[in-house]
Amino acid sequence: MMDSNQILYEVTVTVSVEIDGAFRKYMVEKHIKEVIDTGYFLSATFARIVNGKYRTSYVAADQVALNKYFAEHADRLRADFNEHFPNGVSIYREEWLVLHHIAS
Repeated sequence: MMDSNQILYEVTVTVSVEIDGAFRKYMVEKHIKEVIDTGYFLSATFARIVNGKYRTSYVAADQVALNKYFAEHADRLRADFNEHFPNGVSIYREEWLVLHHIAS
């Protein structure tokens, strides 16, 4: 359950059709796991809205955890991503403060 201190770190990536399959495989088998393994995120969701447009939503316990991830791991993981996909991707990142979470 999310509380009001949690942060959603969302990364939206649009990929060219030529690398779509490789991108999905890399994200599911490598990148998302490595981000979660840093210990600064509680969970992640990987979703597609249309072919070639994906969003990964990472849940951080709070802004402190997200800031530590940025300071300690983001550059390395982004560099690895860029090595795998130097072309054919457009990336947009956002941070959302969770105000309220409703669950059944």
